Amino acid sequence: MTTVKRSPAASSPRPGRSHGARLGATGLATARYISKLQGQYRNDNPAGVAAVARLRRGVGKKAFEDPEAWGSGASDGLALAREDKLNAEKAKEGAAPSPLLSASQRKAKESAELAEEEAVHLAVALWALHQQSVRDADMHAPGWGIGRSVRRLAQGRTGAAGSETDGSGPNGAPRANAEGQAGEGRPEETLNEALRKRFVRLGTATSFTNLGVRLREVVLLLRQARIPLDYARLADELRAWQDVSRRADIRRSWGRDFHASGGHNPRPQPTEEAHSGETDSELAEDAYDTGE
Repeated sequence: MTTVKRSPAASSPRPGRSHGARLGATGLATARYISKLQGQYRNDNPAGVAAVARLRRGVGKKAFEDPEAWGSGASDGLALAREDKLNAEKAKEGAAPSPLLSASQRKAKESAELAEEEAVHLAVALWALHQQSVRDADMHAPGWGIGRSVRRLAQGRTGAAGSETDGSGPNGAPRANAEGQAGEGRPEETLNEALRKRFVRLGTATSFTNLGVRLREVVLLLRQARIPLDYARLADELRAWQDVSRRADIRRSWGRDFHASGGHNPRPQPTEEAHSGETDSELAEDAYDTGE
């Protein structure tokens, strides 16, 4: 176990930068698509349930690799977001004609678009895996960066609100500990070392495929604990991660989010006790489960 020292008088830290952060085209497309589908799935809409099942089968695959998933992802939304961005740029430039691109510029543009498509595909597929069989809560929730969500998991908490399962008292107030101090004001916080190391593994991933596998492992654990994740923010981060020059910035952002979220008590949402009987191998196999 890892013990983290905190000042007894420390107040709740500021939320991660995802609160109020401006989304790129990748994040906007992801947010728009998931927000609509999430409601359908939670209401047990047959079309929504079928769409989530198809998306879930995309985990571990590249964008557009599975013909069965064509037309059921957020790619149309991404195309619209790109068009909106282009129109905004034209309006800013006074409707000036777009300059012709050189061969190298076209190649760079195609590479950037491919990175966007892969980011949206992975984010949406991971959300579908996360939301699977969860109809009492939204597993996509703005403001829940990957660092914040894993921190809550490592603290042994569940859900996204103060409850009996996370050591909070009535109305989300911190529950007093054995020394009589409020839970949020205790001088030490114990983190689950195995979960902390899983988070570290995200930061040491060296390929997009490897990162996707490690994210899938974390998402399965978050699903058990009913802890949400901001998939719009994750999509933008996945887009940036594929640019080697920006990868270090994303890693630093995840690390800051993890540490800035210590002791943070998020906005109330429904919670449910997490299951704890699954082994790592069973969790990994569950990623490929296509049953509802």
